Amino acid sequence: MIPIEFTETARLQEELIRLESKFEQDALRVENPEFAERLEAYQHSSTKYELEPEEQYKRQINDSFKTEYKQLEEAQIYFLGCSNSLYTNHYESRLEAFKNSYPDAQEHNFIHDELQILINFELPNYLDVNLIKSIGYSIERNKEFLIKRLEELEFTVSFSIDKDGLETLSIKTNQKDLSISKQNISTLKWKANVTDLVELGMALIESK
Repeated sequence: MIPIEFTETARLQEELIRLESKFEQDALRVENPEFAERLEAYQHSSTKYELEPEEQYKRQINDSFKTEYKQLEEAQIYFLGCSNSLYTNHYESRLEAFKNSYPDAQEHNFIHDELQILINFELPNYLDVNLIKSIGYSIERNKEFLIKRLEELEFTVSFSIDKDGLETLSIKTNQKDLSISKQNISTLKWKANVTDLVELGMALIESK
């Protein structure tokens, strides 16, 4: 997911998604021509520009992301995945905005929402490896900051992962349980074959 503050990068990614969708449709046409024709008819829409090759888009997205990341950090503008210093500087103002939007909310509600977003935040794997790594460290520091705030609010926080890859951040008091779980998708296995997937797609289209 590209943060919304990366406007040019987000625009390029939308174009890439359209391109990848076209590639998938072309591949599906070979596998199942009948389904591909029906899918194409269902998804048909006009485009104002010619799409470039997929790898070219990924290079453009990567360059744009690095540029916008630097610009936002230098301008001290908050974005998802920002540095810890930037995150903490904006924390109180963002908390206040949250409370203004939700008058009965308390700080732990804001923190819970923030942790859910941070825990599930993932960047495209074709972005610069070092920048992804750096942002990953920022995410970890920001989560630690939020967890410390929860502990100051007398919540007990712990982390666990079970044998099926279910990751759980336990957030509890005597009265509340705000625990967050995330399934590690690398542990999940698709047991159906391509034909099953095609039939599922056809059923979804027919249900529209």
